Amino acid sequence: MLWKPTSAPRIAVQIRLHKPIWKPGIGFRNYAATTGNSGQTHGTVDTAKTVRVLRAKEHRLRNSILFGFAAATVVSYYLDGKYNGRAIRRTLRTAWVGALLAADYKWNFTPEKAEQIEDLHKRVAKRVLDLIRSNGGLYIKLGICWMRGSKLIVRTSVSYASCGITACLWRSLFHIV
Repeated sequence: MLWKPTSAPRIAVQIRLHKPIWKPGIGFRNYAATTGNSGQTHGTVDTAKTVRVLRAKEHRLRNSILFGFAAATVVSYYLDGKYNGRAIRRTLRTAWVGALLAADYKWNFTPEKAEQIEDLHKRVAKRVLDLIRSNGGLYIKLGICWMRGSKLIVRTSVSYASCGITACLWRSLFHIV
């Protein structure tokens, strides 16, 4: 409920209320209730002090949220490496490389840069090959399938990446057993 002065005229009075505070035993107390016509303050607490206190609380809350986010990131990074087989890291790395490839093609695959398209395909193949090697495991199998479907892929990418994929396949017998 808004507080209105009893002696105010019957014309429209604009009342600005800041956040009402509930205090046990006292009830709601409106800080810095001012009337639009007169600019008088009808409150029990100084407005500047209240603003400082509220901003300090807001600052502490913001810092707590940022600290909690940083702590959760560190803990999830550790737990991902220990229990999850680095699945989150591989997923994030794949998303990052995918975004880089999309941006590279968007900015460099233009008619004005037609003579540089071969270099673009080599860069893309190098990034994909580095992604496959760094992620390992199933990504190597996907890379082999990528090379087998080479009729659908640009010849420059296939010739560059095929040597890298075949290098991933060869292991010694003692390493396998």
